[in-house]
Amino acid sequence: MTPLTVAALSVIDVYGMNSMYVLVYCSGYIKALINLKVHVPHYFPGSHNPILTYFTGIKPLDQVLTLAGVTFVNVTDGSAPQLSLYGFYFAGKLVSIFTVMIIEGVRDGNKGVSCHCKHPGSFVLRLLRLS
Repeated sequence: MTPLTVAALSVIDVYGMNSMYVLVYCSGYIKALINLKVHVPHYFPGSHNPILTYFTGIKPLDQVLTLAGVTFVNVTDGSAPQLSLYGFYFAGKLVSIFTVMIIEGVRDGNKGVSCHCKHPGSFVLRLLRLS
């Protein structure tokens, strides 16, 4: 790569790190998530039901699923219809792109290239880096 490309990618990387971690930390979101991990039970605003913290019995996985539930609650609970609509829109785009990638992976025209697979399941596993 040319030095200009490396410099441009480095600037984009620094901006992305700032957007992903620094702004989230400055907004207090990280502290709230850590508070969720330490002090239980917590309740969603306007609710008397505690946040679920037990899903599988595997503690690290349960913590990730708890944080995912807290992160996506506004999209899934119906309190903000515009967010729910955006979630359906995003899911529709994701499923359609994933379907096109699977079809391309099993197409005979792609024989001999890295994206060719004998059946769709192996392509899905390759995408998930499990095979």
